[in-house]
Order: sequence, then C-alpha cells, then structure tokens
Amino acid sequence: MTPARPVRSRLYVPGNRAAWMDKALGYGADALILDLEDSVPPGEKAAARSSVVAVLAHHGADHTLFVRVGEPGSPDLAADLDAVVGPGLYGVVVPKVASAGDIGAVDRALGELERKRGLPAGSVWITPILETARGLRDANVIAESSRRLAYLGALSTRGGDVERALGYRWTPEGTETLMVRSQVLLAARAAGVPNPMTGLWTDIADLDGLAAFAMHSRGLGYEGMDIIHP
Repeated sequence: MTPARPVRSRLYVPGNRAAWMDKALGYGADALILDLEDSVPPGEKAAARSSVVAVLAHHGADHTLFVRVGEPGSPDLAADLDAVVGPGLYGVVVPKVASAGDIGAVDRALGELERKRGLPAGSVWITPILETARGLRDANVIAESSRRLAYLGALSTRGGDVERALGYRWTPEGTETLMVRSQVLLAARAAGVPNPMTGLWTDIADLDGLAAFAMHSRGLGYEGMDIIHP
C-alpha cells in the first residue's frame, strides 16, 4: 500500500446534503468524511448514496474523501460499500467497531470490490470508530487486524455513543477520557497504524477550548482531529 496521506483535520458532512458537501470542499479541512450513517434518516439512505457517489466521482481525484458507512452487522454496510467503492474513494470510516472480526469483514468486502472494479489491491483505507466499551478495551487487537487501518484514535465527545458506553461526565479539559485516549493511541502506535486522530469538539462558540483540546491532543501524540459540520 502507498503511505497514508498526512491528515490534520477531517470534516464530517451529511451525505444527504449535496449543497453542504460541495461547499465543504472549500472549507480547508485536509479531508472530508461524507456521512451515510447517523446524519442520514433511514428513508434518505438511497438518495444519499447517489449524492455521495457523485461527489466522489467529481472531486475524489483532487480531495481526500472518506465515507462513513453503516455499522458492522447492519444491512446498510454492504449497500454502502457496494455504492461507494471506486476510484474517488480514499477510505471508509466504520462506526461502532467492537472486534477485530468487524474489521476483517470490511477488509474482505473491500478486497472483493477492488478486484471487481479494477482498483489496486489495498487502495481503500479503513478507519474504525471505537464507540463501545468492548471496542475501546480491545483497541490493541483491532489495531493489528488489518494493514488497511489508518487514522485510528479515541474520541472524547459530549452526549455521544462513547459517553453512553463508558458513563463518563464530559468536561472541556477531557481528564475523564485521558486514559482511554492514551490507551488507544498506544495501541495505534504499537501496531504501526499511521496518523492517529482524535476528536470531537462540538462547542463552536468556544474556540479557546477547541485550541486547548487540540494542543493537548497533539501533546499526547495525536496527529489530527475529526470535526463535525456545525
């Protein structure tokens, strides 16, 4: 595989918002994550896939574009992968990863689609999102589960799946998730996973807090952050 591109920032954009995706291309993030999961209502999944495929086709050559696909075990996962794997796709972001088996299944599916579509083997990267207690506990095993892994890290969010899974109470300083973020970073480094990334910061009115969290994350050893379209 060619080396992973350096990424300091990845911006999530809803895949059912064609105008937002087009505008986000000019916002200055190193990469975009076109979202087909949580931000897209069930009744809009098919239309969102078509919109995302259009962005990949028109802009994938000039931008680093990821797609967040359905979670392992969901019917959306296979449909999302079948729709988006093509020349313009740089990587897939897989939510709610709980085991190495989840990554293995995605790896095999990507390999088959690459062969069918004439893409170089291993050309699509995988970023697991560790949103369950089991996935965070087994970060070291997950980090070693595929050569396709890149940009792995632990998230610190308010009101998200990670908070519900662990039961912490979010603070801007992030002390309640320091151990978890450090543990996942160590797993990524030990496995040789390139460009570990953390996040998220959701209070767009608190830019000082954002700067402090970014500096602290860089001090830990993270190389970038994921961010969400406001």
